[in-house]
Amino acid sequence: MPRRKVLMHAVESTFIAEAGYDEESARMYLHLLDGSRYIYFLVPRQVFEDFLAADSQGNFLNTVIKPRYRFEQVA
Repeated sequence: MPRRKVLMHAVESTFIAEAGYDEESARMYLHLLDGSRYIYFLVPRQVFEDFLAADSQGNFLNTVIKPRYRFEQVA
């Protein structure tokens, strides 16, 4: 099965380069400035929207997303 392309959004952050969301799988994709990439699983769409709107995406990631959602480093 071919992989779907996820639309990535540029993020103004000193830590995160871009973020994307796949509605069908509820997966959040993060590309960090150091080149590493992560997938967060079963993230509700509203949490992703709140992440994009946060004053600090890095702080939101560390305080809201990381403690609650399973993730995997893929690169």
